[in-house]
Amino acid sequence: MSLARFIAAMDEPALLAAGSKGLLVRAKKDVEAGRVGGAGPELDVAGETVTLSDKSLEAARCTCPATGVCRHIIAAVLFLRGGDAPRSEAGAPAPEEAAPAASAPPPAFPMDEIESFAGAEWPRAVAHAETGHSDDGPGTVTVQFEETGESVAFARGQPLRQAIYKGPRDSRRRMAVAAAALVLAAARGEDLPETAARAGPSADPETLKQARAAIEAAAVALSAGTLDAARDRLFAAAISARAEAIPRLAAEMRGASRRMDPAALRRAEETPVSLLAALARTHALTLALDAAPDDPALCGVLARSFAPSGRRELAMLGAEWWETPAGAKGFTAVFADLDSGAMHRAVHARAAGTDLGFNPQSGWRLPLWSLAPPQKIGAERIVLPDAALAPDGGLGLNQRAEWADARASLDDLEQAGAATRSLEALIARIEGQIGLGLRARPGEGYAVFRPAKVHPPSYDPFAQQTVWGWEDEAGQVLELNLPGNGEWSDLLAPLVREIRGGLVALRPGRPRGRLISVWTGQAGPLSLQFERLPKVGKMSGMLDRFRGRVEQAIGKPQAAPTGPMDPLQLLVERALEGTLAGLTGAAGLPDPIQSDLRTLGLSVIEGLDRDWREGGGTAAGALRLAYGLAALQDRLGPD
Repeated sequence: MSLARFIAAMDEPALLAAGSKGLLVRAKKDVEAGRVGGAGPELDVAGETVTLSDKSLEAARCTCPATGVCRHIIAAVLFLRGGDAPRSEAGAPAPEEAAPAASAPPPAFPMDEIESFAGAEWPRAVAHAETGHSDDGPGTVTVQFEETGESVAFARGQPLRQAIYKGPRDSRRRMAVAAAALVLAAARGEDLPETAARAGPSADPETLKQARAAIEAAAVALSAGTLDAARDRLFAAAISARAEAIPRLAAEMRGASRRMDPAALRRAEETPVSLLAALARTHALTLALDAAPDDPALCGVLARSFAPSGRRELAMLGAEWWETPAGAKGFTAVFADLDSGAMHRAVHARAAGTDLGFNPQSGWRLPLWSLAPPQKIGAERIVLPDAALAPDGGLGLNQRAEWADARASLDDLEQAGAATRSLEALIARIEGQIGLGLRARPGEGYAVFRPAKVHPPSYDPFAQQTVWGWEDEAGQVLELNLPGNGEWSDLLAPLVREIRGGLVALRPGRPRGRLISVWTGQAGPLSLQFERLPKVGKMSGMLDRFRGRVEQAIGKPQAAPTGPMDPLQLLVERALEGTLAGLTGAAGLPDPIQSDLRTLGLSVIEGLDRDWREGGGTAAGALRLAYGLAALQDRLGPD
């Protein structure tokens, strides 16, 4: 490429991406003041000699002491561009073929070219692409990765190797440029690769040591209430090149850094104790990786791989759209295998900012597997002749589906093992999907619950959600949150006697699950975010409302009965609070808590407390104790 064509591509957005707004303003002043002279590639700028290169701005050289792209290099480019008319190497106006880059089409790199450029960084690039978003101005296109503070600019007509990268570490350049090219591909409507290599890194000891130090500092800062510096250190450790090669550890540290925010800690669902428990689990993960550095369940995967898995006959159980606090959004349809009872998810999603036109709610109306939209599938059975499945049971979006001959009922689901009438069995099945301990998968598990009794719904003003109590045959009550933060009671009260079952999303140890869909009478499933609930007869509705008023008048609770916190749960909560206080105070749990631990025979927790005190009161000791308490809290469950 000639220098003239390269200069033509370097418009102001490209120069801004390579430097900064301040450098660009000062460079313009140098040009306007006549402090630039000469002809390319060598120019004199304010007493410094600049030698330009047609390879990249970073390849240019300047005699000033500044490192990287300085104001003199930017001024030299502006001078040769001569406003809107780029100049040739001799300083004369450039020929017609070196027209301004704004007239060139937007960058469009073929997928095989991006993969070849990424090389060994391809799996990380695929994963990183989900966190970027692009602008599409008339000239240079810039892709921002706000979470990592990186940006990649593509000047029109320039190859991948000449992309302008700005970020915390040059070692991430190849990966970030390839990820940015994938963001542009997604913006053009191309599907990002579903198949990528499994992350098979070995967690190196130095990375784990640095991660532990950052987590321990964060725990002490949480206790002291000085969050800013520890949050930044935790985030910096999460985005380091070596930590990102262990995606699960990197993701957990990024999540913890976002939660270490005074605004986040003011929300009802977030407390310093819950954040301490999360830090303790991540700290324990680093210790587990020390012992098993190649375990895929501990390391995580950068991108899911879908493999042919034979014929599957499925029934759709419900669907929902969602958006995370970080800005990722998507649509999930949940299916059950009618032979094995296994749960499978088909997910259409975009990471924060990657596709500003993406509407997750549209997934309800868009065809799935070229068969029909989820709203048309309902209770119909469908067949995947050779299902493309990920290791976590996810269903690939690019495969073929067919209609089966019959519909699926709740009895069919129960016979297959996808539905249950017992809360104890429900939790066991959820645990089977997610796993336990450090090897557990993130997120929730799904199952269909068939209640023996449904309590009238009530509104929880503290959580700003409607709560619905479903009781099993043994009298155990599962509390379920309904979608959104609206008042559902008036809609649901008349349907209490009509409910036959529902799709529940639950994580063991959490006080409540979420209700995704319901079966009423012979109809269903009805996905609550998308479908209208059926109307009951006027007389039936009047009787239900009258019954509710009578029960309220005589003092009978309308919602599922809830008692005070279990004494053991209360002890664990107090112990976690004592651990948090001891990080910046006297190490060790208060004497009354120690006494209760001995009385209850909780020797493991008592031993962790003793090790913390006798080990010098270190943050590492406190986090080990907090992990033991958090694990006990999870096993106690919502009851």
